[in-house]
Amino acid sequence: MNDSRKTRVIFLAVLSSFSHADLAKATPKPIREPNKSFEEKLPTGWSSDYLIRTIAPQKDKSAFVGAIIKPWPGENGKFIVALCTTKDGISRHQLDLRADGCSNESSELYLGVFGLEITQKQSAYILLAKTEMPVTDKVDWTASNIDGNDADCLSNLKACNKGSSFPDVWTYIDNTPYRINKEYPTFGINAEWRNNFAGSGTSTSSALYLISQFDDKLKVIFSAPMSYFKSIEGEWNSKHTKQMVEEAFAKNYLIISSKEMHGYKNILLREKNGTWHRTYQWDKEKKVYVGQ
Repeated sequence: MNDSRKTRVIFLAVLSSFSHADLAKATPKPIREPNKSFEEKLPTGWSSDYLIRTIAPQKDKSAFVGAIIKPWPGENGKFIVALCTTKDGISRHQLDLRADGCSNESSELYLGVFGLEITQKQSAYILLAKTEMPVTDKVDWTASNIDGNDADCLSNLKACNKGSSFPDVWTYIDNTPYRINKEYPTFGINAEWRNNFAGSGTSTSSALYLISQFDDKLKVIFSAPMSYFKSIEGEWNSKHTKQMVEEAFAKNYLIISSKEMHGYKNILLREKNGTWHRTYQWDKEKKVYVGQ
């Protein structure tokens, strides 16, 4: 093939204000293997400066910790970006992304959606929607079948008080294409609580957040506990192993119902290998799912 016939794909990183643009040369398929977790190294054509300017313009460019960039399941030509930044007053050098992930103790999560616009002359990544502020929505454990995350009560082997809490760490973007509304697309992101107890014991709980795109804004519309695992070990025995004092686990799975409320399909949460279940319906005033 002659040089004159060769083509170069150039991706334009267009700012949300659309007042000016960045040029970023890339391969025709820059995201063949999306990151499964938050990474400092970004796919070709993306930069940390660009993500900060578009998704979290109120943050300094030095606040970048890491990001996940992946195609939106079921939404052809759209890309989800989960951007992890430091909280104000915390230096990036104080954090260990590989060990701690996007920890909510020292970091913040911003979300953005980009579209791939292709023309004869060029292709462009365009910011379509974003969260206005970092995600701060808590998870309600009140009516859940899964234990809460109070480290003190777990270490004392007592039933935890139910309530609302914010996760310790954001983990990954869900691969499921959620079809809950015909007009506004939705994706999921997972989070965890992690506790280490005095002696030998740990617990990990997880939750699923669903985020919908409403025009140029992203909003959390659903969050619920999804799994729980706790392991408490005792003293060493004669076989040089530790006696298991307590081990507990639970897991839920999510079903999108055919029944609707105000144009949104009901969400059914069921316990795996159990009988517990709960239905969530759309609240059109609050624009969130509410447990029944």
